[in-house]
Amino acid sequence: MKKAAVVVTFLFLMGGGALAGVTGYQDLLPFLKDVAGWSAQKPQGVTLDTPQGRMIQAGRHYSQGDKDFRVLIVLGPQAMASWAPYKMGIRIDTPDTYVESREIKGFKGGISYSKGDHNGEILVVLRESAPCAVFVMNFQGMDYKEALGLLDNFDLSGIASALR
Repeated sequence: MKKAAVVVTFLFLMGGGALAGVTGYQDLLPFLKDVAGWSAQKPQGVTLDTPQGRMIQAGRHYSQGDKDFRVLIVLGPQAMASWAPYKMGIRIDTPDTYVESREIKGFKGGISYSKGDHNGEILVVLRESAPCAVFVMNFQGMDYKEALGLLDNFDLSGIASALR
């Protein structure tokens, strides 16, 4: 049921446009490397073709004790929709929440962090022009600064180059 809901969501978010040099999710799996000290599930992905265009997503889940994170590489209209809230250049800091648009590892991006729950999202824009592409890390059980450090394990520049 969960997979069906994901596919239906993708169908509604679809739009036109070719996807650079990446032909399917298989092209993105090599970028989802093992991370030292973390257990990782097998990388997975989906390539979805419709009359309106193509959407590609590849992801992998990592865990270490009470901490975990999932990374996703997303190409297509869903990536553009994910980037939209950060694109405005916002910054919010309350006792419970921290949200900021900022440069991350040399790319445009954003952080959304729940201070009390120690979970959040880091989004990195790999390609802003159509078709848009983002690298997303959802994390739990850690501070956003620790999660930012984990990005060093992923070749963001290599992924972005593969999309040209």
